[in-house]
Amino acid sequence: MGYKSTFLCTVVVSIVCSGSTNHATSDSSSPPSDLLRLFTEKGYTDASSVAVVGNGPLSVSDRARIAFSPIVIRFNDVNNKLKGEKTTVRVVRHPSWFTFKHAVHPEWHVSPKAADIPSDARVVTYVYESQHGLSNAVNASERLFPSCNCGPSCLHSTGWAGPSTGGAALSLLQEVSDIRHIHVFGMNWNGDADMHTDFANKSIVTGCCTKCIIHPTVNTNYGVQLVGGMLVAVVVAVVVFCACTSLFVTRSVIGYSRTHHLPLIALNLKKEEGQRPKGDDVSSLDEPLLDKGGENSAK
Repeated sequence: MGYKSTFLCTVVVSIVCSGSTNHATSDSSSPPSDLLRLFTEKGYTDASSVAVVGNGPLSVSDRARIAFSPIVIRFNDVNNKLKGEKTTVRVVRHPSWFTFKHAVHPEWHVSPKAADIPSDARVVTYVYESQHGLSNAVNASERLFPSCNCGPSCLHSTGWAGPSTGGAALSLLQEVSDIRHIHVFGMNWNGDADMHTDFANKSIVTGCCTKCIIHPTVNTNYGVQLVGGMLVAVVVAVVVFCACTSLFVTRSVIGYSRTHHLPLIALNLKKEEGQRPKGDDVSSLDEPLLDKGGENSAK
C-alpha cells in the first residue's frame, strides 16, 4: 500500500513539473521548442526570420531593416534603442545591471546560476563562468553551438565570463528548426578577448551560426556609442551657445555705440579743457571744442 502511494505521488509530481513553464528551479537550459512557443504565444506563427540586435553601433539603414523584421530580439539595457522602435523579446544576463526603460519586460534570461533566474522566466539559457566556480548551474564542458564542430574554442570555459549574451542567444536560435534566417545587427565581438568565449575566437559565430546574416557595424568599436555621441552633442551645443552669446553681446555693444555716437575706445580729451562731458549729454562731442573765449580752438 505504501509503495503504491509513493508511486502515485511520484507520477503526480512528474506531471506537474513537466507541465510547468517555470525554469527557475531547473539546472538545465530551455530547449529550442520553448523559444518557439514564446514566439507563437506572442502571435508570431511564422518565425522563419528574426532580427537579433546587439548594443553596438547601428546605422540608419540598420534601423530601417530592423523596423521591417517581424521578430526583434534585444539585450539587457537596450542602450541603442530609440523611442518607438520594436522589441519582441528581451534577453537579460544575470547577474548584471539593467533597467526596464524603453523595452518590454525580459522573458529570456541568461545566467551561470539557477538562483538568479526569476520565477516568471519563459526561456532560460545557462552559461558557464569560471569566476563562479561550483556555483555554476552547468559544468565547464558546456559549449556554444553544440551542433558545430569547433573544438575546444567553443567551450564556455574559454573566457572567464563564458560566452557573451549575444553568443549564447545566437547559439540557441541556431538550433530552432523553424528559423531559417537570423539577421544580426550591432554586434562585432571586439570586446575583451579574455572575457567571453566568442570574443577570444571571433570566427565562432561566423563559422557556426549558418543561419546568421551578419550586418557589419558602422565602426569597429564594441558596445553602444550613444553615450559618447551624447557627450559630443552636449559639447557642441555648449560651444554654439557660447559663440552665439558672444556674437549677440558684441553686436549689442556696437549697436549701442553707433546709436549714441560713442567710440569703442576711451576718449582722450584735452586736459586744458577742464572736464569731460557731464551726465548723458554727449551731443557736444559732435561739435568742435571751444576755447575759453568761445572761439574755435583752431583759430
